[in-house]
Amino acid sequence: MFDYLLDEAQKKIRDEARDFVRWVPREMVLDMDADRIRFPKAFLKEAGRRNLLGCRYPRQWGGREMDWVTACVILEEIGTLGYEFACVFGVGAELVCDAIMLHGTESQKEKYVKPLLKGDMFAAECLTEPRGGSDFFGATTRAEERGDYFLLNGQKRFIVGGEGADFFLVYARTDFNPETRPQDSLTAFIVDRGPGVETTYLYGLMGCRGGGTARLVFKDVKVPRENIVDLVLSFFSFLFSFAVCLLFFCSSRLPLSFFPLSPIGSPFHFKKHLIQSFPIIHHMAQRSHMVDGPFSIH
Repeated sequence: MFDYLLDEAQKKIRDEARDFVRWVPREMVLDMDADRIRFPKAFLKEAGRRNLLGCRYPRQWGGREMDWVTACVILEEIGTLGYEFACVFGVGAELVCDAIMLHGTESQKEKYVKPLLKGDMFAAECLTEPRGGSDFFGATTRAEERGDYFLLNGQKRFIVGGEGADFFLVYARTDFNPETRPQDSLTAFIVDRGPGVETTYLYGLMGCRGGGTARLVFKDVKVPRENIVDLVLSFFSFLFSFAVCLLFFCSSRLPLSFFPLSPIGSPFHFKKHLIQSFPIIHHMAQRSHMVDGPFSIH
């Protein structure tokens, strides 16, 4: 990020992030790409030791009370190592933490956020299912109320950090009335790794190896009622989480984008090649339609 956009405190933390990137051993990068490291716990532990995780959050919970710009600056630097490093860095300390910080209880923050930002615990967000990931409200994972706990059953797929996480933020259907609006039928739970939680590491994901990406199966998992994060997920709380995801992972991809674009030359030259490549234009049009779709809902 350009220096003139940053104040002195932001430049300082950017330099801390750069120093952290230089610390990462070359062997770690190679071992992750070769699937010899399934989940980079040492990487996250060191990030926590340096107090780089979750810089936006209050110091009370392990953050540094910085802003969104600072968080993006850090992730942009982490992204120079590769997309999967930034993804692993952001999933627990940003996506999962955001849900707990916004909708969780004080005891949940004490139990999960504090150790996560210290690098002592690891987390994963469980949204994507075998039938699809973009259809958020079409989730089929079920959590049935049984008094003081919920019984969780279902499957999730392509979960970054699933192999190494100590706990999971899981979205499940809790209202099974077909007349209920989809956005009013889901609940977010904190699910600890334990009996009934099965994970299988996914190998050979190009550009995304070593990040603990896994498929998860939940079989009669007992989730205490106190592990509810947000009883009913609204459409707008989902959009906010989606926006957090876009903001951080787009930031992490910025440094990587220079590499494929640099041989093309000038923006005009790039535009000329892009227009001549119909498959790319068609793909971009489809993605644009998918992104614009939710905002056209009345």
